[in-house]
This record gives sequence, structure tokens and C-alpha cells, in this order.
Amino acid sequence: MFGGNTYWWAGLAVLLLFVGLNVAVFTLRDKPELSYKIAYGIAFFLILYKTSEYIYWQAVGQHLKVPVEFSAISYFLFGITIVFRIKKLDVLGAFCGFLAGMFYSVASWVSPDSFVNNGLQESIFLFIMAIVNHHALYFGSILMIANVRRFEIKKTWWCNLVGIAVMIGYSWIMHLFTPYTELYGKLIFIRITDGSILNYLFPSLVVTPLFTAIYFVVVSILFTFLLLFFYWLNGRLAKKREERTGYSLAFPEKITLRK
Repeated sequence: MFGGNTYWWAGLAVLLLFVGLNVAVFTLRDKPELSYKIAYGIAFFLILYKTSEYIYWQAVGQHLKVPVEFSAISYFLFGITIVFRIKKLDVLGAFCGFLAGMFYSVASWVSPDSFVNNGLQESIFLFIMAIVNHHALYFGSILMIANVRRFEIKKTWWCNLVGIAVMIGYSWIMHLFTPYTELYGKLIFIRITDGSILNYLFPSLVVTPLFTAIYFVVVSILFTFLLLFFYWLNGRLAKKREERTGYSLAFPEKITLRK
């Protein structure tokens, strides 16, 4: 994981950050109200920062610098659904935020050199903010999943499926009808759905129709596993939280500064 990488220390630092955030979530396990306030603060910060960033890109003429990537969309999904208390969609914000933050962090441990080299293509500031934003997104999402909300799979599974399908469709529209791909490269949803991620992961691999079919089956199984794991984790932690604290609200109360 770290051996043979010039920037192994960067991967290790991000790993320690990831572990630290999970320890913090565990420490807050009996404080659902405080966990919600922290998640709310993170959501508010992400909306403000990312909105300011995209306004800047538009001002300097980079008009295709818009929320298209999975992480970019997840910032706004999590932020908007938490800040504006959109009960029917906050499961999608938490699910996408959880995946985007977690996979970003894992990628930095698995391939620290690629993580650093790709991150520094624009600027050190944006690279540092990417680390901060992704882990803030993960922290806010896992707080909602572990310490605050209980998501019922029977009532909300469709929201995640429809949401992901819309993101995939949006990615393909940007890929087919704008020069986004030529300017910034293929989006992750395009790489996954057209199978080109196989050539990225295995450059010497000869992709046959049979192999492609197997690939799509594996991707479907993996997505189903991640979705079921999300609900299992939330249900298990919510049950323990309710047993310890008696906090059984399906949706948190509004934040107020007065007791």
C-alpha cells in the first residue's frame, strides 16, 4: 500500500485522518443532538465553499467547471438536504457523501503517488481543500448515518437508485453534448458505465464481450452490496443508539440556539 511510493507519507497522513474521524464519530455516539449540529455545520460550510468556488470558475471564464463529478454533486446533495431539512432526500445525500468521502480517502492509501500527482495538477491550495472537503463530507455523512438518522430501506431505497440513475444520465449528457471530457477527462460514471475503467485499471487487459458482460454483473453486485451495507450499518447503529440513549426520532429536531 505505502511501499515503493514516493509520497507514502501523504497516504499515511490521510489514513490517520480517516481513522481519527471515525474515532470522533464513536466518541459522539451518545450525543445525537451534537452530532446533528456538527453535520449541519459541515453541510453549511460545504454549500458556501463550493458555491464560492464555482462562482470563481465562472468569473474567470471556465464555464464548464460545474458540479458534474460524483463528489462535486455529493457536496451539494449532502449540504442542501441537511441545511434545508429535506427529509425525503437526505438519505441520498448521506449515501453519496459516505461513498464519495470514503472512496476518495481509500484511493489515497492505495496509490499515494497518483493521489498527490493528480491532486497537484491545479494548485496546492485546491489539493489541500479537496482533502478537507472530502473528509468533511465523509465526517458529516457518517455522523448522520451512525449517530442521528434511521433510514428505512423499504421507504427510501428508490431514492438512492433514482438519484444515482439521474447522476449517470447527467454525466452522459455532459460527455456527449459538451467538450467536458476533452477538457477535463472522463467522468467516473462514464468510465464505469462504458467499461473504460477496465483499461485504466488493467492497461494490458484484452477486453472481450464476455469479459465486459461479467464486468457489468460484478459492478451491479458491488453496487447492491454497498447499498445494502449502507442500510445495514445505519440500522445496526441506530438500534444500539436507541437502546443506549432512548433517542429514536426518525428525523432530527430543528437546530435552535435556545434550550
